[in-house]
Amino acid sequence: MDALLSIAQMPPGVPVASVGIDNGKNAALLAVEILALKDERLKKKLEEYRERMRE
Repeated sequence: MDALLSIAQMPPGVPVASVGIDNGKNAALLAVEILALKDERLKKKLEEYRERMRE
């Protein structure tokens, strides 16, 4: 519980991201989302992936 609180209560200006235990797929998606901020090719692929997931 202490670890969860230390993440949830970070001060302003300290970006924090977390994913569930044993959830590598979400961790990979989070990493791609961050990288896609500066990479248009990744951004397009991520958008395409999300569109396929909606179908």
